[in-house]
Amino acid sequence: MGLAVSPCLVANPTALIDTIKGYVESGVSALLLGAGDGTISRSIGPLLHSNTTLGFIPLGTGNGIARGFGIRSIDEACQAIASGRTCCINVGCANNALFLNMVSIGMSVEVTKHLSQTLKRRTGHIAYLPSIIRAMSRRNVFDLALCMATETLRIPSIQVIMCNGAYVADWPRLGFIQPDDVLNIYALKQMSLCSLIRVTLDVWMGSHLQNDNLICYRATQIVIDTTPSLEVNVDGEIVEYTPLTISILPGSLRIFVTTDSHPDGLLRC
Repeated sequence: MGLAVSPCLVANPTALIDTIKGYVESGVSALLLGAGDGTISRSIGPLLHSNTTLGFIPLGTGNGIARGFGIRSIDEACQAIASGRTCCINVGCANNALFLNMVSIGMSVEVTKHLSQTLKRRTGHIAYLPSIIRAMSRRNVFDLALCMATETLRIPSIQVIMCNGAYVADWPRLGFIQPDDVLNIYALKQMSLCSLIRVTLDVWMGSHLQNDNLICYRATQIVIDTTPSLEVNVDGEIVEYTPLTISILPGSLRIFVTTDSHPDGLLRC
């Protein structure tokens, strides 16, 4: 596969969407985006339902989006693009924000807000530990309302996550999302620190569905409300507030994937 490369460095993140829109409107067949999860999700709007294929170049800290499709390094990103294998994937929509992996409320927002950017640049994933410990020790409780087509669930909660598709806990590559055409919702009840640690371990071990402190639902659309109104983490960026309407846009984005990505054929080609 041959690609005529025209590199473009965008120093101002707010100009990135317009830059991508210009490339799409010019008819480019492929666009390679080097960024982290939050920047990728914020920038994909012009690519939806277009003839341009997106290639992930993982330049963030966690790179959960790229890793979710088997791309864990720049070398693997190059291999995916060179292979020419593409798939159409689902995009989530949370109010006005698009996402590829997940939307969350509660402790994850606290982790993001109190994350040291200096430490993050120097140490990578290790930088998350102090803010994770802080959020888990505080476990701020809020009243959560999950409004689905057939029922409304209300619980005191400390964390809720809405995943774009299936969540697979496969340490150390946590966060495989997609390709179910549904939202997978995980809500943590109010609980002690010991119980929270147990739930966390269960998630890592893949046995979280057996934990009574974790409520799991699947839905094609859901409305989330909280008392009080809370900030929302969208693929690692705090960009929305509750109440929140979340839905799925099936097969709306074409991406490059590795030849061994999801060998069980779950991705829509």
